[in-house]
Formats: sequence, structure tokens, C-alpha cells
Amino acid sequence: MNKLSIIGSINISIDIAENIANNDKITDVTLIDINESIDENIINRIESLNTNITIKAVTNNYEETNDSHVILIIPNIFYDPDIEEDTLIENNGKYIKSVISETIKYSPNAIYIIAVNPVDTMAQLAINELGTTYADHIIGFGNILDTESFKYSILNKYNNVFSENPISIDDIKNTYVIGGHDITTMIPLINRVKIFGRPLLTIFSETEINDIIHNTIQGTRFFINYFNKNALEIIIQHLYKLIDKLFSINNSFIVELLPVSVYRSIYDICIGSLVNINYNGVDKIYAEENGDQTVYIKFMNSVKTIQENNKLL
Repeated sequence: MNKLSIIGSINISIDIAENIANNDKITDVTLIDINESIDENIINRIESLNTNITIKAVTNNYEETNDSHVILIIPNIFYDPDIEEDTLIENNGKYIKSVISETIKYSPNAIYIIAVNPVDTMAQLAINELGTTYADHIIGFGNILDTESFKYSILNKYNNVFSENPISIDDIKNTYVIGGHDITTMIPLINRVKIFGRPLLTIFSETEINDIIHNTIQGTRFFINYFNKNALEIIIQHLYKLIDKLFSINNSFIVELLPVSVYRSIYDICIGSLVNINYNGVDKIYAEENGDQTVYIKFMNSVKTIQENNKLL
């Protein structure tokens, strides 16, 4: 059974389910809200979907997650930007522990996508709970969003500077953000990017490069301004892409680098890295930080910051 279970706020998970409704790789979707009973509006939205997928919504019944291939953990409450980091880690840590302890009983081979902040530390908590032998089944979602912000920050800058010869998003190659999913720890890989085969560093001035990095770090705010979309739409779009790859039955790894938070044994933490994934989870991790001394220094600073956060677990 190619089943997906989504744990968290039903108001968020129903939006994700609607995006998944036409995916022919998934047979079943279970939505679990741990806070509220499922109201008639949610039931009506599920019943109105034109889909061959079996979709059900329940409250706090983890048995319904049995035989899940992928378990997506999303926030159980809406994010409060003013909350202190230690309080955020404490509250979300209890939530992640609870979900994993319940779902692992019914789906011992599931792949977990952690989409709860701080992503790196919550993914590390999942490793702590399940053990490092489970590491290739834990994927922290965050750097994919940062990478998309990076890509569109470049597009915006290029088309402002070279307005007479605008480009499309597909003309920008090798855009990735590694490190932490946090404004102080993310690392846009400037040296990797090429436009029409030209390195980014040969196209823009230092000031323009710094503007691109600034907009990348602004992340969601930049997206909202650029697309006139809300943050949830952006998150759902990219969660769907990741989920779709994990349901690709072909067991040969997908030849596409993805920036996600995964366990790195050399650092003994979960941190944003470039990886290949397939139906079985994380297939290969690339030590991108080893190719550039400047990137390495920034990466090690990210490692130290995440290690400090992890002490709050």
C-alpha cells in the first residue's frame, strides 16, 4: 500500500491532501488532527475531491496511520513568530516525540518528513527517538524552500539589472542552499550557480550578490512579495514535490540533487545537505561543504549553532 499520513493541524493537511488528490502513485491518505475534532467543512472538502485516492480525516487515532510509506509531520498549531527559540524547541519537541512514539507502532518502516521548526533540531529529535540506524528514513523539510527563495532572488535581480534581456527560472542552474533552515545558518551556494553556463560571480557585482543573499535569507517574506502568495501555498507546493519523489516506485535513485536536512554522522547532527532520494528514503549524501573553504567555514558555524540548539532537546 502506498499510503501517506499527515499529522498536525487539519486546516493545513487538508490543503496538502487537495494537492495530492491527482497523484496516481499514492493509494491512501490519512489526515490526523491532534487538537480538534474533524468538522463538517473538512468532510465536505474531502468528499468533493475528484480522486481515486482513499482520503480520510480523523482526530488522534494513530491506528489509522498503519502501513504508511511516508509520514509527514506538520505544525499542530499556527506558527507564532514572537515565540522564544527555547520555548519553540520545548513545545515542538514534545509534539514530535509524541507523534513518533505513536506512529512507529503502526508503520515501523515509514519515511518521516519533518516540517516543524526548527527543522534541523526537530529532525535530530526524530533521530534521537528512533536511532541512527533509521537515519535514511528521516528528512527535514526546509532547505528546499530556502533554495527556491535563492533561485527566485537570482531571477528577480537578473531581470532588474538586465531588463532588456530577461530570463526565465529555467535558465538558472545549480541553485542550492545548505546548512541550517534559519536566517543565521543557511548557506546559499553562490559558487555553484550558472546562468547560460556563466558563473553567477562573473555576472553580478559584490553588492548585487549580497542583495541576492539578503533576499534569500528573507525567504518567505520575499516569496510573498514576489508572487503575491501566502506562505502556506509555497510550502504546500514544495512539500508535494518531495512527497511525489518518495512515492516513485522505481528503486533506482532519482538523479536530482535535493537540499534537505539529514543526519550527518561526521557531525552527529541533522543539517541541510545535498542528497539523492528514492522510494526507500535518503540514498546518498554529498559533502558539498568540502569543496570550498569559505563554504566549509560557514557550514561549520552552522554546525555549531545547530549543536547548541540541540542541547535544548
